Amino acid sequence: MALGLGLFIMHDLKLKSAPAINFLKPTIVGVIFCATLAASAQSTRPGWGATPYHDSNGTGVTFRVWAPHATNVYLPGNFNGYNITAGGATKLIQETTNGTPDGIWSLDVAGVTNYSQYKFYFNGYLWKQDPRARMVTQAGSGGNSVVYDPNAFNQPGIK
Repeated sequence: MALGLGLFIMHDLKLKSAPAINFLKPTIVGVIFCATLAASAQSTRPGWGATPYHDSNGTGVTFRVWAPHATNVYLPGNFNGYNITAGGATKLIQETTNGTPDGIWSLDVAGVTNYSQYKFYFNGYLWKQDPRARMVTQAGSGGNSVVYDPNAFNQPGIK
């Protein structure tokens, strides 16, 4: 569980007469404490889209998407009630290369299982299927993406 403490600053707008010039005066309006279930760091695991992992640190899914023009990326799914609000949302972290954001967003989400459904939610208004999803509930852009672990497939008679 990642814990965060944020300080929010609001700017008061002051107008002066002739010529009209806007001055901003910062005012501290509150402190917010929040907790999320996902790790608050980019993933170090490989893979694009939804890549299930099973290792000594546990099981879950690494989610990764390339969105160079996004300012934020959330991961609503049936594992978090399709939540996109700050209190319970799963937010992906923008990866960096040599300290510079590279447009790749990722996160390891523990406990997500095979056949979980999800979408990406960009910039507070755009819902999209995962372009790298191995399975979807509906062709086109209307359905959800589905986590699919090809290693979990057990075809009878083949070992």
